[in-house]
Amino acid sequence: MNNKTVSVVIPVKNEAKKIKACIEGILNQTIKVLEIIVLDSGSTDGTLDILKKYQEVKIINISPQEFNHGETRNVGVREAKGDYVLLTVGDAVAIDNLWIENLLSSFENENIACVFGQQIVPHEPDKNPVEWFMPISKPGKHISYIGNEDNFNKLSSYEKQQMCFIDDVTAMYRRDLLLKYPYQKVNYSEDVIWAKEILVKGYTIVYNSHAKVFHYHNTDYEFDFKRTFSVHYFRYIHFGLIPSYKRDFLFGLRVIKKLISIKNISLVNKLKWYFYNINQQKAIRKATNEFIEIMKKGDENIKIYYNKNFGMPPVPIK
Repeated sequence: MNNKTVSVVIPVKNEAKKIKACIEGILNQTIKVLEIIVLDSGSTDGTLDILKKYQEVKIINISPQEFNHGETRNVGVREAKGDYVLLTVGDAVAIDNLWIENLLSSFENENIACVFGQQIVPHEPDKNPVEWFMPISKPGKHISYIGNEDNFNKLSSYEKQQMCFIDDVTAMYRRDLLLKYPYQKVNYSEDVIWAKEILVKGYTIVYNSHAKVFHYHNTDYEFDFKRTFSVHYFRYIHFGLIPSYKRDFLFGLRVIKKLISIKNISLVNKLKWYFYNINQQKAIRKATNEFIEIMKKGDENIKIYYNKNFGMPPVPIK
């Protein structure tokens, strides 16, 4: 690891239920971190009282009105002193004490700009069983390298989007590059937009699925609608990816099959999770179809519509 130092940057708001597990998971790693910088945007649930118990934590207050997923993280990066910056969130919890080691050890050469891991859903009754982590392959690494913008432009829209996938729920960056190429001031997809910028400049991004964190939050119809529309918007603007939606008439049957296969959930809860997934699918379908219709009216129209109706990032249920 060449004695490189690691700073952790975490944006939070009202994470009292999970922040202790998040912080202690970081402090119990095989790699000791230099500092934990928490960017709080107006917590009122006791989050700050919990954080103040840890001497390793430095709290920076961000006005809720000024919060956005890109620039807020830049504030933490500028404050950090480590050679590398680990970005995560206040409700993510390391699954083991090798999380940071797995990320840091993957920086095998100076051309690697970022290493990110995998977020998974634990098998717990208050979390959607359809999303429980059930691996179908062994963990490993995948390298994304494009070389230059000409090579990137030769890819299909889908290939561009896949190549630039990144996840700053569990991602480590070379701090010097995040300072040189900071996140854009956006409310969504800040990590994906950054990945595109850094890849066309010739850098490499590594996905290491050994570096896992537990991360999950329940959602409602409004959140799923806004999230889906926002994802479509940024994928269209940055990759030219046009969404499509073909109604899946077997979706409900697959949900039923999945729920039936799980033995340790009551029938009442299985019914609850069935309707939860059906409602989620309805929101995704409506957002996709609405995006397609607005997109037909032109790029400028969809930008105006998005900025008017999706100015703030959607907030999940805590």
